Amino acid sequence: MKNKLLPNGYVVFCDDIRHEVGNKKSFIGVYSSALFFDGKFPATLPKLCAAIVYEDHIETKIEKIILRVALPGDDPDHPTFEIDFPVASQIAQMPKETASGEKATLFAGGADLVLTPATINQPGFLRVSAIIEGEEVEFAKLFIGNTPANPEA
Repeated sequence: MKNKLLPNGYVVFCDDIRHEVGNKKSFIGVYSSALFFDGKFPATLPKLCAAIVYEDHIETKIEKIILRVALPGDDPDHPTFEIDFPVASQIAQMPKETASGEKATLFAGGADLVLTPATINQPGFLRVSAIIEGEEVEFAKLFIGNTPANPEA
């Protein structure tokens, strides 16, 4: 059965990505929907990471996609980063079948973006999307801004 929600993607925003033994990754300081800090803009963070994952059917005919990363204030047509992501070559490198004959049906591959340092010029959304067969698909966004005032303080 095919998943009709594919192709798609998701992103883990965090302070650091550590590559471990056994093809594992550890995400340090994971952000959910917002990154808050005290200070003025432009702001410089020591490091900001985005683990970007693209998911599709293993038999996809898509050769490549373009990952787009737009920082707050970027023109939507001119993001800070555009990265060619070679879907076909990543699929070619992955196991397709187990020794018992069970076949892989899904592909999940990715790219880690590490900004060191990360200069954010204004509050707003950091957006990650992909151009897939000519259509832009939003993977995730993270709000970056000042710590909200505590009304109970």
